[in-house]
Amino acid sequence: LSIAGAVLNKAEVVQALVGSDNTNNPNNVNLPKLEEKIERIQFPVAASEEALAKPLTEALENAMSFINESIPPSGVDHQHSLAATMTFANTLRVTGELGEARSLAVDAVARYRRVFGDKHPLSLTAAINLAVIHRSLGNLREARELDETTHSVMAATLGAEHGYTLCAASNLANDLALAHETREAHRLSAA
Repeated sequence: LSIAGAVLNKAEVVQALVGSDNTNNPNNVNLPKLEEKIERIQFPVAASEEALAKPLTEALENAMSFINESIPPSGVDHQHSLAATMTFANTLRVTGELGEARSLAVDAVARYRRVFGDKHPLSLTAAINLAVIHRSLGNLREARELDETTHSVMAATLGAEHGYTLCAASNLANDLALAHETREAHRLSAA
């Protein structure tokens, strides 16, 4: 990501987050390296560009700050660490870094499912976020498959009127509309 001539290498930050050196940290989290990467991220922005770059800069800084502060002693598979990872993936999606967003979200969904199970609301919500990223990438088939599964499981476990189920239904209706299946999209939206 380039902002006013500065380059932010999120892959390095994410690598620092999950770490690869288990010698000093049994939870596989390399916080000193992450902090070093965050401190090195500087955005030298010209005065005329500052107004445009500031919201994006702040969003990325807030996401990294949240991730850094959210890693509990129990490690990267803790609920808060997983939520921070999904937050960062969504921030990357919003900033247009869709490939990196997808990679982080796929990993987070897999970890949510491993830790909480396939039918847990947290795992299902993470899948909804991954579907949004797929849709943003134009991977409509993948988005629809995730949304169909998520909606079906949420309706069965949480009930048709639960807020999460309604969100999944809305996303699935969007998938159907994008596939020109308007009758089914309207049926789902009206339900």
